[in-house]
Amino acid sequence: MLKHVPISAQIESTFENELARNPANKNSGKFVTLSEFLELAKQKAVPGMLISIKNAAYLASQKNLDVVATVSSALSNATLDKAPKQKVLIQSDDSSVLLKFKDNPSYQRVLYIYQPISGAPAQVAQEVKQYADAVFVHRDAIVTSVDNFCQNFTNTVPAFHAVNISVYVGILKDEFENLIFDYLSDPYVELATFNS
Repeated sequence: MLKHVPISAQIESTFENELARNPANKNSGKFVTLSEFLELAKQKAVPGMLISIKNAAYLASQKNLDVVATVSSALSNATLDKAPKQKVLIQSDDSSVLLKFKDNPSYQRVLYIYQPISGAPAQVAQEVKQYADAVFVHRDAIVTSVDNFCQNFTNTVPAFHAVNISVYVGILKDEFENLIFDYLSDPYVELATFNS
């Protein structure tokens, strides 16, 4: 017999030493449905919202769940498919998922590049332009480092900007052990570096 075990949201820590992130509010969050999330975003008048779609092909073929149709329906029901006041970003690492949102110009399609890259050749940027309006890359795709010191900037941002693709960078954290020494243990210096 299955026992019902309540689960709660918890801030994730990506460090190996189990550095607790905001331990006072460790379990203060709650899970919400996509519809509830979209309504909350509309009520709070946030400038934008990001919907990340992962494993859509697997869920469709193995579990008979059409995540793309569900997200499209939720966005339509929340009237965010008709020139929304807030920016709606649809993020996926699967280009076929992004292509399904191509017909709605009010959404910004973001290709999530999870693998390490050290730059972007012009032909790759042109290919990405066919199915994405923006890319999300990790910080080492923009600034390379050696022994925790900045070494160089890559051509990732200029290559994507050349074909009018926005570049988002992450994952940024304010914990001191995560920053390159050149940032002087100051997350604002890191932000300024990526913004320049």
